[in-house]
Amino acid sequence: MAFQAPRCGHEAGELKSAVIDIFANFSFQITLYLVLLYINSATIEQALKAGGSIVIFLIISDRPYGIFLNGCRKLFGVDSN
Repeated sequence: MAFQAPRCGHEAGELKSAVIDIFANFSFQITLYLVLLYINSATIEQALKAGGSIVIFLIISDRPYGIFLNGCRKLFGVDSN
């Protein structure tokens, strides 16, 4: 009999999903946002203030957005892996 790693519980899976959603959306959105600020000639101070405010918004909204995307994937039969 081969060794099998223990499976994560439901809570660990949810935490992993939340962390992945936050990282994926955050890494894309903050980069895009800062590039747009740079294109529009924002100063460093303006970019830091705006970037700081969007960080709070993204952390709050990332998991609900990830849940929404998973629902859309299921609705349209797209594999989420």
